[in-house]
Amino acid sequence: MTGPAKSNLHRSKPSGIVLAGGQSRRLGMDRASEQLNGEALIRRVIHLVSPLTSETNVVMANLARGETLPLTQMESVAVDIYPVCGFVGGISRGCRLPAHNGLVVACGMPLLNSELLTYLNSLREGYEAVVPVLKGRPEPTHALYSKSACHTSNSD
Repeated sequence: MTGPAKSNLHRSKPSGIVLAGGQSRRLGMDRASEQLNGEALIRRVIHLVSPLTSETNVVMANLARGETLPLTQMESVAVDIYPVCGFVGGISRGCRLPAHNGLVVACGMPLLNSELLTYLNSLREGYEAVVPVLKGRPEPTHALYSKSACHTSNSD
């Protein structure tokens, strides 16, 4: 394969955006660090998403949070610019990171379906966002967003 073809192939994969800034109020403990079969949920989610993405970005409330999570040097860390807005702020921050589309997932989703995520990615052409709807409710933390979907002005 020539250089440009590889570049186009690489850009066909979205960037991975893992939301890990939540306070886990409903669960009552740190969801990202919670173990499933001996593996932290965030590691499991990153492992499931990585083959489908060109890079992995983890969005969290603050840098101190990153020190508590089992991340590697392969994952980029970003601080939520709207930490009081919950997942919406995390999505907004995450979508500003990649040079192209972002596949957003929450760190507490250990049963992600790679076939569904691949299907969502196949639908993205021509849309600002591809968000699944389950029982009439959108699932915004399990969706694809274009970079322009998160920009409110040219100054972003």
